[in-house]
Amino acid sequence: MATKDKSQQIINDIQLALAGESPMVNATLKRGSRKLLEKCTDLVDRLLRDYKDRLMDELGNPFVYTNGKAIVFPEGTRFLSRYNANTVIVVEDKPRLRTVRFENFHHRENYQRSTYLLAFPYVLYVMTFGKNPGTEYSFAGLHVAYRNEPLMSTDDELYKCNLPNITDTSVCLGWGANGNNLAKLSDNCITHFWSSAFNSDGIANWEHVAKKEERLGSPEAWEKASKADPLFVLTVKWQKAGLQLRKLVRQATAADDDDVNEFLARLVSGTLANCISRLPVSEVEKTLSAALRDALTIAVKEAVLKSAK
Repeated sequence: MATKDKSQQIINDIQLALAGESPMVNATLKRGSRKLLEKCTDLVDRLLRDYKDRLMDELGNPFVYTNGKAIVFPEGTRFLSRYNANTVIVVEDKPRLRTVRFENFHHRENYQRSTYLLAFPYVLYVMTFGKNPGTEYSFAGLHVAYRNEPLMSTDDELYKCNLPNITDTSVCLGWGANGNNLAKLSDNCITHFWSSAFNSDGIANWEHVAKKEERLGSPEAWEKASKADPLFVLTVKWQKAGLQLRKLVRQATAADDDDVNEFLARLVSGTLANCISRLPVSEVEKTLSAALRDALTIAVKEAVLKSAK
């Protein structure tokens, strides 16, 4: 009689479960739902891992291409940033002596010579080149900055170059060139900067340092200090430029809000579409169907076992 009562109780529990009125079975179904969710989560994780692996394969490509050809960077290149038609190349020079030419340069006095052998700290060149589809690269601007130690991060502080003809870090170069070879254009830009004659225009940076550092008060004093110790420039407290390399590069390559929103929209939709397209629909159906079947089987089995106790 007891066995018959238990069997009837099991039947009643199952009927209540199907009607959604059994607390015990409902709790079991919730646990089954969690298992189903876990299986679905595992599926999504696998899809995202697969997408990430493919994405990293693309981003990990050691070559940067343009027009189907790998770009050869100039010597000393530390960073390269590209956005739409703009390319920014950051080149770093180690401390060294350079022959610098001054013409019509007057600060405090007239100088007897026009060329001087001067010591420089680490010098950073931030060069911007524009490019439209199917056209050559064209020079768009040059920034020059100092550092007393090598560049280690895009968040590193920049310091103003004390040479004339520079406003903050922006150089009045008076040079324009086009070409298909970025490495050659970059080298030519730097060569033109150092071969140019510096005059009395834009001397705010020069005056600021000259007033505070006697060894840099005149070309003659700078040359004398350079010959005595070529590395003395690494101890100079240069004037802060008030910006980091990251900010300077962003000024030339930054997207506006509409561009950012459009990019995010394309990224999200593209990511989902890519994930789905890489996985056959049948596999999705099979995985979800199996998860649902397993969850319901477990729920019913646990309900029967608990009712029979």
